[in-house]
Amino acid sequence: MIERRFTAPRVLAAALILGAAAFTAGAAHAQSDDVIKFGFASPYSGSAAEWGPMHEASAAMAIEDINAAGGVTVDGKQYTLQLIRYDHAYDPTKVVTVAQQAVHQDKVRFLEILGGGVIAAAQPITEPAGVILFGSGVGSAWVGPDHPLTFRSYYDTADTAIHALEYLKDQDTDAKSIVLMYPDDELGHNLAEAVIPAAEKLGFEAKAVFTGRDVTDFYPVLLNVMELKPDYIDFGPTPGSQYASMIRQAGELGYEGRFIFSDTVNLDAIKTAGVEDAVMGSIVTPAWVEFNTPVGQKWAERYRERQGQIQPWTAQSYDNLLLLKAAIEKANSFDTAEIAEALEEVSVEGVTGEVSYGGEDRIGIKRLLRVPASVGLIEQGEDGPVVKQIDG
Repeated sequence: MIERRFTAPRVLAAALILGAAAFTAGAAHAQSDDVIKFGFASPYSGSAAEWGPMHEASAAMAIEDINAAGGVTVDGKQYTLQLIRYDHAYDPTKVVTVAQQAVHQDKVRFLEILGGGVIAAAQPITEPAGVILFGSGVGSAWVGPDHPLTFRSYYDTADTAIHALEYLKDQDTDAKSIVLMYPDDELGHNLAEAVIPAAEKLGFEAKAVFTGRDVTDFYPVLLNVMELKPDYIDFGPTPGSQYASMIRQAGELGYEGRFIFSDTVNLDAIKTAGVEDAVMGSIVTPAWVEFNTPVGQKWAERYRERQGQIQPWTAQSYDNLLLLKAAIEKANSFDTAEIAEALEEVSVEGVTGEVSYGGEDRIGIKRLLRVPASVGLIEQGEDGPVVKQIDG
C-alpha cells in the first residue's frame, strides 16, 4: 500500500508546537487501526532526483511482500504496512518540513530518509517524538548513543571505498594515485577524512577534490585533477547525473585512467552521456549482481521489471523493512524504544545475504546495518556496460 505525499510549503502551526512528550507517549500505544504507516522521504526533484524512484521501487516491493504474507503481527492482530512518500529534493530545509509533516501531521512512527547529507536535519523532530528514523545514507556522525532511535540502514561507503582500494592493492600494482571527487558538503568531507588515511596506509597517494551538488560544469575543477595525474578517480556519493558529466569532461581533458564507484553506479546515466568506453574496467563496490539468495534472486527479477537497470544499493531498503517487521514482532509492541532494542537482536536472510544491525565496536551502539561486501568490474555486455561481480 503506497500513499504519495508532496509536502506543502508550510505545516499547520498547531502541528509544529505539539509537545514532544505527547508524541513519545503516543508512540508507545498500539495502532488505533490496522495500518502501520512507514514514512519514506527521498529526492524526487533536484540534482539527486534520479535516486527517488530507484529507492522507492525496492521499499515498495518489501511492503508488498510483507503485506501479501499476512503483514505484521502484534499481540495476535495483523497489521498492513503503508508507505507514505515525501519529496525532500536533497535539501536539509525541505527535510525539516517533510519530517514535521510525517511526524506531526501524518503520525508516522517509522521514517526512512535517503541522503547522508540531510538526515541529521530530521533528528530534532524524530528523536523527541519517539519516531524511529532510518537514515539511508553514508556517514556516521548522526548515529550513536545520543540518537538511540536513529539507525543507518545503509552500508558504509567509507568501508566500500577502502574495500575497492584493497582490491587495487592486490590486483593493479601499477596504480599509485587516487583522487576522491566527492560532494562539497559535510558528508563528502567526513567521508574523505576516513578514506584518505586508509588509502595512504595502503601505499596510495590520495587527494580529495570537492564539488557542489548543483554544479554541471566540472572543467575548472577537473583541470586541477589532471595536474594530480590520478590512476583512479573515486566518485563516492556523487549522483550519477553528475559523475557521468565528470567522466565525459575528464575524457575531453585527456584523462585516461579508470574510475571507482564506491557508492552507486548508474549505467543508464553513463550510457546517456556516451562514456561507456571510458568506464570499462572500472571498479564497483558494492557490486551485488548475482544475488545468490532466494530472496535476492526474486528481488532482482522484479526490480528489473520495474526499473530496468538493477540498483544494488536499493536492496538495503528492502532488507531493512524485513528487519523492521521482525523487530516489531519480536517486541510484540508498538513501543518504539522496545522495537529499537529488538532491532539490535534480529537478523534476516535478505537480498544480499544475512543482514542485521551492528556497529557497537565503532559507535558504541548497534545502529549500523551490516551487509556482505562485494567487488565488481564494469565490462561490455550485449546491450552496453554491465557489472560483473568478482567477489562477495
